Amino acid sequence: MKLFSLQLTTLKSKLYAIVFASFVVRVVAFFFLPSSGSTLTPDEGAYAETARRLASGELNSTLFSDNLLVQSRSFLYPSALIINLGIDPLAAVRIVSTAYGLLTLFYTIKILMILLNGQLAKNLDTPARYKPLILIVLIYAFLPSHFFWSIVGLRESAVEFWVIFISFQFQKILISQSTSRKLPLILVGLSIPLLFSSRPQIGWVLSTSLIIYCVLNSFRKSSLRIVIPFLLFGVTVGYIFSSPISTEKRVSYSFESLDSGQISTELRDELQKCVKDGEVMERAGARLVCKQVPDNGSSIKIKNSTNPLMVHTGEIERHHKLNQEGAASVIRTIDCPFDPGSKISNYSCLIWRAPYTTFTFLFRPLLGPDVTSVSSLFASIENILWLGAFVFIIFMLIRNRKLAFLEGMFPSIFFMCLYSVAAGAYEGNMGTAFRHKSLILWVVILLLASTIVATQQRKAEQR
Repeated sequence: MKLFSLQLTTLKSKLYAIVFASFVVRVVAFFFLPSSGSTLTPDEGAYAETARRLASGELNSTLFSDNLLVQSRSFLYPSALIINLGIDPLAAVRIVSTAYGLLTLFYTIKILMILLNGQLAKNLDTPARYKPLILIVLIYAFLPSHFFWSIVGLRESAVEFWVIFISFQFQKILISQSTSRKLPLILVGLSIPLLFSSRPQIGWVLSTSLIIYCVLNSFRKSSLRIVIPFLLFGVTVGYIFSSPISTEKRVSYSFESLDSGQISTELRDELQKCVKDGEVMERAGARLVCKQVPDNGSSIKIKNSTNPLMVHTGEIERHHKLNQEGAASVIRTIDCPFDPGSKISNYSCLIWRAPYTTFTFLFRPLLGPDVTSVSSLFASIENILWLGAFVFIIFMLIRNRKLAFLEGMFPSIFFMCLYSVAAGAYEGNMGTAFRHKSLILWVVILLLASTIVATQQRKAEQR
């Protein structure tokens, strides 16, 4: 097989040929996308309009109160730059999404090559043996829903890219010598804020999973201790970076006496309670009215609605119900046997519902009653592949009694599990859940690759 004048004889060259093929298909698909947003991508217009306002200078302040802008900076800023080149706003956000999607495929392959290091010369030394790896990468590159979300003007591709890029740098840290860890460490610390500025909730989940991994393994690998400060730095900057910031005029109040005479010194402590203009209070026989005093100063207010891992159970419940509104494929909230009200009961309900919500997030809609539209029909057909992939992984794990390069994959697996449980509790409808699920497809692909390699190893040992 040739690509231009290059022979594709190695696994690496064939995998990078898939990247090139993805680039060609993306360029062609770009011109077939509708000139306006569709019902499948209702948020495209909001991202395009925000990027247009940013490019035109309508949002040129460094202090932003717009949640969509602040929590999508790494997607909207590149879009604004392209708009300034004279490109239509909707086309600009689609171009940025496509570029992120292509880079996501590229770095997924780079992670796979790191994990496969040493295996190619042993059990994957012939084309027949590494054909399954090529097949699963092709699935990752062209799975219809995943490919579609990475070419339309949504931030899904930006979120996935930063998750994979950080994971790639973390893999380099794990395999590098101490002298060559400096650049990956710096890139991890700088990339986490960019993930927060794509979707803060995912920044919390990935950062938490990496920190827990480092803490648990720092006793066995002391070199991981140096990673923790860089992760904490990234989380701190990311939290601030993704926080809507606004300026508020400082308001001062003072009492005026409604009676003749001065306010006695005994009432000075009561003056602290004056907070409403026109409020009348009676203290020690004196009638006082609260008056606003002009103040030319201002104060900066930082507001961040994203708690780490959304641990506030009331917030999870509120967002779950909000996501149910107006949805054709509502995720039903199952009854909880614990009395609601206390925090312990609320957390117990989350744990009680976790198996159902996680399964729903990963594998529904299913063929049958879950199908409520043409799009849900296609989603249910694709979910057969998801369910089949997990069944295959579990079956081969039992058969092979191991997963290849499991230690290197553990941070990614931990992230997938944490994200699936959290997203399952958070999502309220299957349509949005199906779209957000594409974020962990790369981990499933790596798990399939691990299963394939483990099978090749078992066959080699039996010969």
